[in-house]
This record gives sequence, C-alpha cells and structure tokens, in this order.
Amino acid sequence: MSPNIIFITIDSLRPGHTSLYGHHRDTTPFLSQMCKEAIVFRNAYSNSSSTVPSFASCFTLHYPFMCLNYNVLSYVSTLPEILSHYYGYFTIAINTNPSLKYRLRIDERFQIRINLIPFKEKTLIYRIVRKIDNLLLKWIARKTI
Repeated sequence: MSPNIIFITIDSLRPGHTSLYGHHRDTTPFLSQMCKEAIVFRNAYSNSSSTVPSFASCFTLHYPFMCLNYNVLSYVSTLPEILSHYYGYFTIAINTNPSLKYRLRIDERFQIRINLIPFKEKTLIYRIVRKIDNLLLKWIARKTI
C-alpha cells in the first residue's frame, strides 16, 4: 500500500516564525505534532518570488518562467493528475488562495476541491475547520461503505 501524501503549502510564512523550525513559542502546534511522523524538508526554497508562478511550478514540475502563461495547465500534466492517474492516489485540494483558484485554476486538477474563499466572517478558523471536517467525514463514510 502506498503511503499517504500530504502536501502542505503556506504562502508567505517564514520558517523562523514556526515552532516546527525552532521558534521559542509554540506557534504551530498542529504542524509540529504532525511532523513527528512525517518527512520534513529543512532546506526548502521558493522557486519564485510571486505566488502564482511558484505554485504553477510546484504542480507542473516546470520552471516558473515556463509557467508565465497560465494556460500551461491545459497542456501539461500536473502533480495531482500524475499521482491520481499513474499511482492510484485519491487527490483532495483545500485552497484558501483566490489567485490559485481564479488565475491558476489548479484546484480543477484534484478529484475533490474545497475552496474556502472569500472570507467575510469573524469566525474564520471555526468555519474552515467545520467545512473541512464535514466534507472529509462524508468522503470517509463513502469510502468505508
């Protein structure tokens, strides 16, 4: 059985501000706990200074300058498609970035897409957790029947 892959990306977060990478306060307790049983990359670098080309590069395995035309996804296989088609993985995207949905449209390459945008309520974290929990519980229920 293939291992689960959880690909977490956080836009504009400095590693030195997380407890996972040694911050003196416990700023990222969930990530720290999860990474006790995961592979953590200590020397990961952004391949672009801008969000959309950087994410396009991550998901297409092409250099950012090759992804300047956002239509690149219409003729290039993406990481979620490769994992799904060739390796039998089930792919889910949970996205909070409007640029990735509306400009890059990367979410269309996943089998399940959860777009948590736009945010307007004060209880943002609560809304996100409730929506993810409900969708994942429904998915798990379908897979175990």
